[in-house]
Order: sequence, then structure tokens, then C-alpha cells
Amino acid sequence: MERLKMTCHACRNACEIEAEYEDGEVTEVIGNGCMRGIMRAQNEVRKLAEQALDMGKKTAGSDKK
Repeated sequence: MERLKMTCHACRNACEIEAEYEDGEVTEVIGNGCMRGIMRAQNEVRKLAEQALDMGKKTAGSDKK
């Protein structure tokens, strides 16, 4: 299980939230002051998962010449 700490700017509260996730899926969000914080955490975790996939594709593709 991994954790992502961030400041949420989905609303004017600017909550310090912490999201626990595993295999690209958010399992828990702590510190959110509204439901937007949960959505924000899910979006950020999704972005991280996509970036990891993209890095894997680039690394695998760089071996071929």
C-alpha cells in the first residue's frame, strides 16, 4: 500500500489530504474537508498510474534499435 500526500485545491479550503492506494486504486482518503477532495485524490492517483505505464513503455521501447 502506498501513500500520496498533497494539498487539495479543488475548493478554497486547501486541505492537506493523504490518499492510500494500491494497484492504482484509492482505498482511503484522510483530511479531506469535502467530497471534492476524494475526487481530487482519485484523479492524482490515476495520473501517477498513467505516468508509470508511460515510463514503462518508453523504457521498453528504448531497447529496440
